Amino acid sequence: MPAPAPRIVVIGAGIGGLTAAALLAHRGYRVKVYDQAIVPGGCASTFKRRGFTFDVGATQVAGLEPGGIHHRIFHELGLELPEARPCDPACAVFLPGEAEPIRVWRDPAAWQRERDRQFPGSQPFWNLLAKLFEVSWNFQGRDPVLPPRSPWDLGQLLQALRPETLLTLPYSLATVGDALRLFDLGQDRRLRTFLDMQLKLYSQVTAEDTALLYAATALAVSQAPQGLFHLEGSMQVLSDRLHQALQRDGGELHMGHRAIAIHSHRGRPQAVTLRHNKTGQTFQEPADHVVANVTAQDIAQLIDAPALAHPRVQGYRSHRGPAPGLRGLCDLFGR
Repeated sequence: MPAPAPRIVVIGAGIGGLTAAALLAHRGYRVKVYDQAIVPGGCASTFKRRGFTFDVGATQVAGLEPGGIHHRIFHELGLELPEARPCDPACAVFLPGEAEPIRVWRDPAAWQRERDRQFPGSQPFWNLLAKLFEVSWNFQGRDPVLPPRSPWDLGQLLQALRPETLLTLPYSLATVGDALRLFDLGQDRRLRTFLDMQLKLYSQVTAEDTALLYAATALAVSQAPQGLFHLEGSMQVLSDRLHQALQRDGGELHMGHRAIAIHSHRGRPQAVTLRHNKTGQTFQEPADHVVANVTAQDIAQLIDAPALAHPRVQGYRSHRGPAPGLRGLCDLFGR
């Protein structure tokens, strides 16, 4: 008889956790997902009051365009994309004390005209962001694995590299604040305020502390041929489709359960202790691999003492440390 498929426990039923779970179940793994909330979706879930549906956090989604990340995932899972319409403008930003908004248009030419009108003299800054986005987006589209932890990972990374990728190296440690100063825009209050308002949505920190390479993608992804989309109905549609795929392929979703600890032996996960929110009952779910779709701080609390001594985990903790800006981190602990 063939050996049974590995057992996967996914902690957190946000979009990252549901996506990982659905893809793993589709490839034959035995998958169970646990989340402490009532409904799946995390920051992309909804609630209803008096006949109205409200999005909990995210109200727009990217990656539905051909070749986009959700487009690719839904294609692999054999799912139809949810009905959606492009957001144009992606948003309208009202700066403090101003009556006219800054409209972030989907059409790149229209957005450039808006920028020239709103922020005269800033075009070199936006040109740098556009170039970094182009190079980074192409690199990401070739599916590199970062950081590489095996020969296969390293091979994937090397295949994704191109000479143009080296253009990002001088900016790998730079922030948006550094780039503003590079173009003598550090004292432009309107531009800084606009960037702060945009980046706090994506990175939870201001332009001064947001990594430049990350910001290049976050600030450009709303323009064609990419774009932001509004799902018909609510954001819940996205997690509902992923849940359907998970169930179809034999996976399980258990809401109302809080993860207490990830147990390991010699650096390999063994089980996850969980508590049922209503009954208070605790139990252990055996696991060959664990996907933790939680914050960095929660991961540090979940890992048990033997795993904390592992060099890779120590490096993980020292690099992340107390990081209030980190959200939605997805880490894999396995063999």
